[in-house]
Amino acid sequence: MIFEIDNIIENEELLVKVLNYKDCDINSLDLERLSDNERKRFDSFGAKKRKLEYYFTRVLWRDFSSHQRIKYTATGKPCVENGFISISHSKRTVAISYSVMHPIGLDIEHFNPKIGRIQNKFLSLKEKNRFDLDNEENLTTLWSIKEAVYKLLDIEGLSFKGDIEVLEVGEINRVSVQLDSGHKEFTFSRIIFETFILIYCTDTF
Repeated sequence: MIFEIDNIIENEELLVKVLNYKDCDINSLDLERLSDNERKRFDSFGAKKRKLEYYFTRVLWRDFSSHQRIKYTATGKPCVENGFISISHSKRTVAISYSVMHPIGLDIEHFNPKIGRIQNKFLSLKEKNRFDLDNEENLTTLWSIKEAVYKLLDIEGLSFKGDIEVLEVGEINRVSVQLDSGHKEFTFSRIIFETFILIYCTDTF
């Protein structure tokens, strides 16, 4: 078996599934799993990494009962006709969240020293003073929540550093976003795995 699927959250409001796959030869993939349109998109990618991400995203989506075609907005955000979807990739892991009721932003991030090296690009001075950045879980969470919020809102030009401020991480998880209409707070959920973190944030209006 070159992949394994885990059901992370499964209730009436939200489904979250994660697929982990092994590095494999493109020729070993069962492309019959793809529709004709999906096969064309798959063939359009040149890089092996991108092909594997696309293929296993479709394999994971087949595991949902929705059976809807994934489309993309002009900004590249995935969408479906009925409900809301969010997709994330990190290394050889794919995660998909689906909600019939609420827009959702999902992100997964493997622990990686690179995040620490780019912290000045996405953290404000307030956040640097607020959180212990020597803690790998904190640093990965801060990056991942900003990715999840960005996916949730899909606002062109939204600044990770200037517009998205993480207020609390832990038992309570909160983030404030500067929008044209003013600040809006969101709560987010965090699940910590052995090698990566999964963040999801919903907009319940």
